[in-house]
Amino acid sequence: VGSHRDARDFTPDIYDATRLRKKNFISLNRMPRPHRIKLVEKLVEYDLLDKGYVSFGKELGWEEKTKPIIEHCKDEFPNIYKNIDKFPLDINIATTRDNPADIWIQDVEFFEESYFNVVTETAYFTGPQNSLLGDSYSNIIFPSEKTYKPIAMLQPFIIASTPGFLDAL
Repeated sequence: VGSHRDARDFTPDIYDATRLRKKNFISLNRMPRPHRIKLVEKLVEYDLLDKGYVSFGKELGWEEKTKPIIEHCKDEFPNIYKNIDKFPLDINIATTRDNPADIWIQDVEFFEESYFNVVTETAYFTGPQNSLLGDSYSNIIFPSEKTYKPIAMLQPFIIASTPGFLDAL
């Protein structure tokens, strides 16, 4: 990090545990993967979508790829299907980035204004379920920027990943 010419320390000097935040959580799910679709399905079902900063389905082309999967699997994802006009969800202010794997100053607000992070890592299933969207991952441990962002921002997180992920981390 120190070698990058634009690197900055975004972490707050003083943590104020009494300050109320705008949202309860942040969950970055731009690239639709089966476990992320399931999470967003449950967030919609339990009316929790508005309680967090949630991205979903912006990657890979919503109209061409993700929306047809939701429509085809409408029995498995009935709540997303019923609310399909609300998708895709995009919270990233810095829309000029194709893959916002880093943290820009525009992103800091999402971390500062939420209490915890729901991390849906790249790999979750240990078998063929990952092939739904063309993923070839199977039983791997792959910590991505989704895990490192809350760590860098000193934000507690809940993580959904493959077995053994936390041990490896």
